[in-house]
Amino acid sequence: VALLTQDAVPRGADFLETLVAPLEANPNLAGTYARQVAPPGTDPLIVAALERWTPAGAARRQYALSTAELHALPPAKRVQRCRFDHVAACVRRSAWEEHPYEDVPFGEDAVWAQAVLLAGYDLEYVPSAVVEHAHAGGARQAYRRDRAAHEMLSRHFDLRTVPHAAAAAAAWIAGWGSDWRDLEGQGVPASRRPAELVRGARRRAGALVGQYLGGRAGARLR
Repeated sequence: VALLTQDAVPRGADFLETLVAPLEANPNLAGTYARQVAPPGTDPLIVAALERWTPAGAARRQYALSTAELHALPPAKRVQRCRFDHVAACVRRSAWEEHPYEDVPFGEDAVWAQAVLLAGYDLEYVPSAVVEHAHAGGARQAYRRDRAAHEMLSRHFDLRTVPHAAAAAAAWIAGWGSDWRDLEGQGVPASRRPAELVRGARRRAGALVGQYLGGRAGARLR
């Protein structure tokens, strides 16, 4: 079963074939997911973040693991180990029927990934299958998305990236340097960087508040 969000645009006529091929070759794979690249004209800081989220390179397999192995990992590693992004993905119907998506407000793909890995299946990231897709918007959109995402991460993976206000302030300040390096890496002219930095700082503030409040809400639901 192929899954594609409404604003993800496949690149190439062989996109679906590329995603399906690993599932046909390995019956223990429960799902595959594609690389996302930003459409032309996307904010360069969003482009840089997306390149880290779904990088180019070789395919990456996530192997099945036990509950004990999963919970021996620190929360951030646990999330990384269970990564699955159904912005553009393909799942094996039998595995999906055996482990249906949970009815959660956000992040059902990550929750599902954890379930199928613990059930003995593998997952695979397939960067040769590519879609154009990016989350644009400003501080308000970043707040809403990160609050929902981090409520899920706190509730299901015990991860709180921003446990208190001081951590949010420190991350906001540190972000100026990392944003500057990202702008350099994206080839943004020095004359444009101040405006991009201010826009990034506003969006980061919204995201960090969302991470803080979402983490608190998820902890109460555990």
